[in-house]
Amino acid sequence: DINECALKIDKCDKQTSYCENIIGSYRCVCKVGFQHISSNKLIYEINFEISASPDIDECAGINKCYTPSTKCVNTFGSYHCRCSVGYYNKSKSPDMCEDINECLVGHGCDPISTHCVNSFGGYQCLCRTGFKPFSELDCQGLFQQI
Repeated sequence: DINECALKIDKCDKQTSYCENIIGSYRCVCKVGFQHISSNKLIYEINFEISASPDIDECAGINKCYTPSTKCVNTFGSYHCRCSVGYYNKSKSPDMCEDINECLVGHGCDPISTHCVNSFGGYQCLCRTGFKPFSELDCQGLFQQI
């Protein structure tokens, strides 16, 4: 028996699979994070099988990052968690994202007609007494003409 894997004459995609020697041939086995999508067998001079192993989107379906403050980002063969918009990474752990208090770090609300109210992942500009909504970031005096 020839060990096609040891001789490196296999046709396995090295990024997505590895060669496994079997009696009289070899097979390509998908690496972790990849899946076999085709049952097509390509026969060459020596009898062997090629597996097509595309990336599995680990982020599809349930959220693998576990908290609403984190977002799953699919990578080739794996995934990682990143803080969602409006949150920052408090530590080296991706699951430790904390809300950014936009009201303390610059928000864009008009300081005369509105006051900033922080919320998880965002903020709102609310009209002060005597003002009514004019735009998303400012308000207009009740007796003021446009």
